[in-house]
Amino acid sequence: MLARKTSAAVLAASIFGALTSPVFAAGQGLSDRIARCVPEPNAPEQVSDLTDEIAKAEQNPAQLFDLYVERGRARIANCDLTAALADFDRAERAKPPSLPFSTAFYIGRGDAHLRLEERHDALADYDAALARNLTVDEEAHVRQMRGFIRTDQGEETLAIAEFTRVIELKPDYADAYWLRGVSYENINDYRSALADYGRLSISLIRAHPKTHSAIVYKQRFGSLEKTYARYGPGRFVSLF
Repeated sequence: MLARKTSAAVLAASIFGALTSPVFAAGQGLSDRIARCVPEPNAPEQVSDLTDEIAKAEQNPAQLFDLYVERGRARIANCDLTAALADFDRAERAKPPSLPFSTAFYIGRGDAHLRLEERHDALADYDAALARNLTVDEEAHVRQMRGFIRTDQGEETLAIAEFTRVIELKPDYADAYWLRGVSYENINDYRSALADYGRLSISLIRAHPKTHSAIVYKQRFGSLEKTYARYGPGRFVSLF
């Protein structure tokens, strides 16, 4: 069972991959950025295996709760979002009164709401998750998702606060510098944007110059070179 669990990191990567493009900006809706969902390779198999386990656990409500949550997360990874939310509803109905809601439930359901552009519901679930004892990876994931929503709504100051918290939790997490840099750029704080892009990209691009992320960062720098000219970006751009 543990080997098949869909991790928050996998879900974050699939959402992040759809959101990070050279034209990422608050003016573009989530529908434009997360509609390009690409199923994870093993997701259909995970859904099938969990369906078999659910059929065997009909008389065990506590086990059913966990299984429905895991199948819901697997369905997110499979881009089957409506079915994912249905599984979280089933989990809620199956949960014994004495069993607390898990962080996986709130984070998973929040991720499904986010992909369906149900921002208010996503934030409510992420808030419920933050009220629990989260691991560093779980809190970083939740903060990053909340930052996505804030950026999409044009609430860049709130987005920056979320991405800053991600950086506090995981100082070496390059994506957070990238996303915070985008938020700074969207409010025309080019000095701060350049600083964040510089922190993440120099070592990344030197070490992995042909990776997708490095190419995206390079395109971003190229598009901003004229804008940043007054702040002396040449020492960064020249690295490309």
